[in-house]
Amino acid sequence: MVERLRALLEWRKHVNTLAKAIKQTLPNCHAYIIGGAAENKLTAKSDIDVLIVCRNPPTSAQEIAEKTAKIREILEKEKIEWSHLYEFHITDEKTAQKYLENKPKIKIT
Repeated sequence: MVERLRALLEWRKHVNTLAKAIKQTLPNCHAYIIGGAAENKLTAKSDIDVLIVCRNPPTSAQEIAEKTAKIREILEKEKIEWSHLYEFHITDEKTAQKYLENKPKIKIT
C-alpha cells in the first residue's frame, strides 16, 4: 500500500506524458485531472481520475475500452508502470459540465 500511495502522489511527474498519450489517442479532446488528485486528497485506495472531454466522444463500451487501452499502452511504453492507477472518464462537453462546475480540476490538455 505504501508503494501504491507513493506512485499516486507522483502523478504530476507523468502529466506531460499522460497529456501526450491522450492527444495521440483522442486528438480533438481536452483532459482534466479531477477528484482526489485535483483536491490534493489522495489515499492509498485512490486512483487518478482523468476526465476526457470530447465534442464527439466514443460512445460504445468497446470503443471506449479501446481508447483507454491505447492510452495505457502509450504510458507503459514510456515506462510508467502504474498506468493502471489512472481511471479515465470519456464524455461529451455537456456532461462534463457536471464534473467541472465548481469543483477542483487541473487542465492537462
